[in-house]
Amino acid sequence: SSSSSNNNNNNTRIITTEPTIIHFNNAGASPSPPVVVRAVARHMAHEVIMGGYLAARRARTDLDNVYSSVARLINAQCHSSSCFGGEAESSSPQVAARREIALVESATVGWTRIFYSMVRNLAVRAERDAVLAASNSNEEATGTTAEAKTQLLVILMSEAEYAANVVAAVKFAREQNDMTARTGVRW
Repeated sequence: SSSSSNNNNNNTRIITTEPTIIHFNNAGASPSPPVVVRAVARHMAHEVIMGGYLAARRARTDLDNVYSSVARLINAQCHSSSCFGGEAESSSPQVAARREIALVESATVGWTRIFYSMVRNLAVRAERDAVLAASNSNEEATGTTAEAKTQLLVILMSEAEYAANVVAAVKFAREQNDMTARTGVRW
């Protein structure tokens, strides 16, 4: 069944379809709930009338409320002054939520961001340790050049891993392995 409503603010007619089927395919291709369709249509109408920048400014409170709702849902709490920019007295729950919660356009983007931040930190640490180990072995060799050792780091994935995640891991490992001679670290 379908229904229509008039939005009195901008005379835009929004047509929604109430689902008669409950979908369990809640991935990227699942049907959007009517409340989401209405919100997107309302925002697009605002963009048409006032332009993208003003519409985005107008939607800022709604977006802040999403961050706050997600933070409450997962009980995210900020326990350091860095969450509040060092100024706890002037901070708001929305500021803390934006520092604790990351909203991204897809699970793949979220996974990739987390993955790259973790492995880059590991790569920097491994490179530093390799340089330190090489410098220590050169000192112990009493003037002779010690043979450089290569440190091997492994990215462990399962057979059921989503293909885009494997692509990100392979890409990272290949890029890092191009620098093995310099860093002493092989992925």
